[in-house]
Amino acid sequence: MGFPDFITDMQLIDIISKAEGWSHEQTYKVAHKEVGVEGYPWDRFNQSLDPKGGGTLPTPVRFELIRAFDIHDKAGTLKPGHFKSVGRVSSQEHNPIANFTSSKWVRWAMWFWAFYFIITFFF
Repeated sequence: MGFPDFITDMQLIDIISKAEGWSHEQTYKVAHKEVGVEGYPWDRFNQSLDPKGGGTLPTPVRFELIRAFDIHDKAGTLKPGHFKSVGRVSSQEHNPIANFTSSKWVRWAMWFWAFYFIITFFF
């Protein structure tokens, strides 16, 4: 499956916490301890699960959590219930080409161009 890059740091903490059966705070502290980086104390970390909210982890800590995600993914221990904090994510929201071509006006323009090309080519 691979790691989805649109997941915020707090959503990542939530997914790993559910996979490990730990609290968010314990996952936060273990990830920092594993890489030997000091971060904000847990009570000062922005714990919002909003897609546009939440605190920012130091890069080595995020990579450690991504590594944990990959380990759980390969072991098959990630369940659909672990992703509830991520919610419904539109693939078009993160793909500008799909977002552009989903417009009905763009589709009509493409059909017009195709017919125009065929008509001018044969006549």
